[in-house]
Amino acid sequence: MNMMNTMNHTTQSRREFLRRAGMAIAAGAFADQFATGLAPLARAADAATNTATLSPRPFGKGIFGHVYHGGKTLERPEGIAALAANPFIAGTQLSYSWVQLEPKPGEYRWDFIEQAMEPWAKAGKKCWIEVATASKRDTAERDTAERGGRGAPLWIYEQGVPKIQAESTAKYPVYWHPKYLELWGGFIRAFAKKFDGDPRIEFVATGGYSSGHEPNLSAWDNDTLMDQWKQAGFDGMTPTGVYLTKAIMPILTLFGDAFRATPIAQTIHTKREFDQAMNAYASARKYILTSNGMSVKADADSRKKWRERRETLQTKVGYAEWGPTGRNLNLGGKKNRANARFATLLEAYQRVLGDDDDPKLRPSSRLSYLPLGQRKPEVETEAEWNAALAWAHEHLVA
Repeated sequence: MNMMNTMNHTTQSRREFLRRAGMAIAAGAFADQFATGLAPLARAADAATNTATLSPRPFGKGIFGHVYHGGKTLERPEGIAALAANPFIAGTQLSYSWVQLEPKPGEYRWDFIEQAMEPWAKAGKKCWIEVATASKRDTAERDTAERGGRGAPLWIYEQGVPKIQAESTAKYPVYWHPKYLELWGGFIRAFAKKFDGDPRIEFVATGGYSSGHEPNLSAWDNDTLMDQWKQAGFDGMTPTGVYLTKAIMPILTLFGDAFRATPIAQTIHTKREFDQAMNAYASARKYILTSNGMSVKADADSRKKWRERRETLQTKVGYAEWGPTGRNLNLGGKKNRANARFATLLEAYQRVLGDDDDPKLRPSSRLSYLPLGQRKPEVETEAEWNAALAWAHEHLVA
């Protein structure tokens, strides 16, 4: 990657570099390309056969896939190996539920994380990790992940954590209850004791205050459960309300107190005073700010806002996941998927990242992280897909 920093950044040389990179990778000719222009990257990947060869410092930027989610590996081993070998992919996102990693009090299944990180570490890549305590799929009284449990383990409710649930909904712990904060804090400290400073990890995402990692209480179940939430003390999405001051802020503090060496990321929203107060609190602790709403709808105005957010809050920003619209040019979200017309990955990345050297793409957003986009054969060849990864890698800012 040092080679890329020393390249001549003229338009002509950049196009030639992207063309050659995409063609070589698409043809499966990794060895030939490494032997000529990308040999340093190959040597670095070959050398990274154990954690000792990885720097404890994060890459500071990169495109990350999402190959482990909801208790399932989303790629075959050979697919993971191919992604990990791609020089323009920094690593992967690993998503877990609390019940998976602590099925019984004090019984930790760190082996799940170790196994998932192994192929990436061998390729010299890194992972970022998130753990959730609620899930829309957590609708049954299942006590282990193997039996279909999601979200928080049932034993926390047996120990006195109040539960919010209706017949048709998932179940949610009361995030600001002292017993919940005690037990969740115990997990966070054990998690950090095992993995803080681990050179295989790019960052750890906060969680434990919603369904998933966005600050949304119980998301799609909010209307159905609102009376129960209010009875438990919820007083609105406000900067001074219980949800922010007694749940989210304390949980963010728990992560910061436990993880002293590994960077921490916070998933953000941006529209309300509640969001602004939360973002300011996280950025004051130097947390990375990420969004789950990446979309081809991005334009100059949205890039300007991301750039201002980075400069004002003085922290790294990026996208962790694609939003519902994703690369759909019809911009109709989920309802319009049947008639979707997809943008190429290069077009999507260019709209999101921008380029200060290109009048058509000004301003740049100065993002540090992007999610990997799957290749869509109907709009792009494998060479073009890889060229998009190379372009984005070059335009991300550490």
